[in-house]
Amino acid sequence: MYETSWPASGSGEEQVEDAPVCVADDNSGVAHSAEGSVSREEARGELVEALLRESREELERIDLKASILLSVCSLALAVLVHAAAYLHWDPRDLVGFQWFLWTGMALGACALVALAAAVWPRLGHGGEGEITYFGHVARFEGLEELNAGLDKEASRHATRSDHAAKRLLALSRIIYDKYRYIRWGMGLFGLSVLLCAISAIRALTT
Repeated sequence: MYETSWPASGSGEEQVEDAPVCVADDNSGVAHSAEGSVSREEARGELVEALLRESREELERIDLKASILLSVCSLALAVLVHAAAYLHWDPRDLVGFQWFLWTGMALGACALVALAAAVWPRLGHGGEGEITYFGHVARFEGLEELNAGLDKEASRHATRSDHAAKRLLALSRIIYDKYRYIRWGMGLFGLSVLLCAISAIRALTT
């Protein structure tokens, strides 16, 4: 229990005008301001909402990055194949170095797959009855089943902050997976460019 009191003037303690002070009755000597204090629950809710808003913005940016990288890598491989066909270039002329080319092309294809996985839409496969976004809502057959699922979800997460934290967790996992696919795609494409460049230099010097 806490009692609200005001320190008397001239008592040797700093007096705060027009601000009540809550003094703990456990003789700990700790005083807490009653006005302007934000509860832990409110602070947690504000932090979750801020992180959720930033995560949504990051999701939009990462989809744009993955789409651009996918387009650039696809175009680069298409140009390489078109140039080889136009010049009637036979990779077998490279003899042993042709495996640099084939390996580079294979790595380039794997890079495209990784980047495509980054932009692939996530429809969600959460736990039974879990509802965090539209992919989970679309699984319900009708309105009554949806309402029952919403009631069940609300009973598990009584406060808005709890449900927002659950959405934040699901969204963060999606973003993490997308960035992981992008990193794999960029790494594989970098190796592909290196091996194809070695093959091209060998072809020009023979």
